[in-house]
Amino acid sequence: MVRVIADVRRHMDPRNLRCSFCDGRIEGNTGTLGASVGICHGCANRAAELLARSELEGTAPAASVGAEVRCEFCYTSTASSTLLFSARGRFVCAKCIKLIRNEVIGQPISARDAPANGIVPLWAAVQ
Repeated sequence: MVRVIADVRRHMDPRNLRCSFCDGRIEGNTGTLGASVGICHGCANRAAELLARSELEGTAPAASVGAEVRCEFCYTSTASSTLLFSARGRFVCAKCIKLIRNEVIGQPISARDAPANGIVPLWAAVQ
């Protein structure tokens, strides 16, 4: 029991918060945390740019990755129902990216609904 508490404290230590998508530090107001993941504003902005410009040619069909892959922020969106952005084995859906940009970062994006279902690599270099 004591070890579990120590692990939780270490995980929640603000000095050690990292983006689950690029492994960059999340300091102050530079990211959004979910239950078990975090995304820095740089990664959220990159995903928003891809949505706004509809640069989704790298989309992998949901069948190639399995329908069980879900957004790690809302847990409701799957690769078979919407567009997911992925890096380092983590996933975030287009709806959560829009929410983070609009409500947390405060920079709304003019993105249409995602034209495809499946998975788009967020950063090719960290895949």
